[in-house]
Amino acid sequence: DGTSGSVMLMSGATPELDQTAAYQMLVDAGFAAETISSDKRNESLIEFAENGRIGDIPLSTLNTEEARDTAYDWLVLNRGLPPRVADDEMRSAIAAHVFYGVYDHPSPDVTSAASDVLAGINNKVMVYKLMDLALDGLSLASIYFLAAIGLAITFGVMRVINMAHGEFIMMGAYTGYVIQLIVPSYTISIMLAIPAAFGVTFLAGVLMERLVIRHLYKRPLETLLATFGISIALQQIAKNIFGTQARPLTSPSWLDGAFVVNDVLAISNIRIAIFCLGLLFLGLMLYVMTRTRFGLETRAVTQNPAMAASMGINPDRINMLT
Repeated sequence: DGTSGSVMLMSGATPELDQTAAYQMLVDAGFAAETISSDKRNESLIEFAENGRIGDIPLSTLNTEEARDTAYDWLVLNRGLPPRVADDEMRSAIAAHVFYGVYDHPSPDVTSAASDVLAGINNKVMVYKLMDLALDGLSLASIYFLAAIGLAITFGVMRVINMAHGEFIMMGAYTGYVIQLIVPSYTISIMLAIPAAFGVTFLAGVLMERLVIRHLYKRPLETLLATFGISIALQQIAKNIFGTQARPLTSPSWLDGAFVVNDVLAISNIRIAIFCLGLLFLGLMLYVMTRTRFGLETRAVTQNPAMAASMGINPDRINMLT
């Protein structure tokens, strides 16, 4: 498999390819320098020995492999002989290449059947990969859906493009972070954080509508600039309070892990929870908008504020609550 530390084994046989054989394949293919065997090294030492010495090294000291390697290295530096290939260099060269075997069988029927099976496996893997990507995209779309619900309702009812909508989402996230600092249990903290985040952002939205937005109705450019300024202000306030580093919001242990279908297809539990939460809020929004008086009044103000006001609906109240 290209590494000397984990060679592939065949049942009842020696390793398919050892380090020496693998490196020799690289040499034969021109991908690596030729190794200097012990015999070649010794022949070079004998050839360049003069007066019982090789350079400053007496021949009498060359009684170990290490000493002979040192003497040969001297010849490399001073006589221009090809350098030795160290084991580390050999392993690095092997690891940088891929070794594989080609399955060949004398019967074309067997090879054709094997090719068909392999093609079927590859097709199944591709289908599962596409399903995995689709599920990831669906869970990510759920996050964007949760963020877009409020923006769509705000624009539909008040005709205001809220440039601070992202900062309101940030406020909800920091609310969860603060609650998690106070409540050590991740399960209890997330149960408290969800309604608390809605409450904090609702109050902030009401405050912004009462103090700023209601004075700028039917002036889209001014509302755009005003909400943009509020966005910058909220960002700076968050930086001053929490700093510029990312703050962790840890999910409960029961949301760890993933739902694994096979080795290719898996979706994390947290993404499943987000998708289910998105469906829950979608159903809740549809129920409120179609089955409650508040939803009826909201749709009336969205379609025709003047006519809704003539029917006894208070558009200012609807604008404030949405």
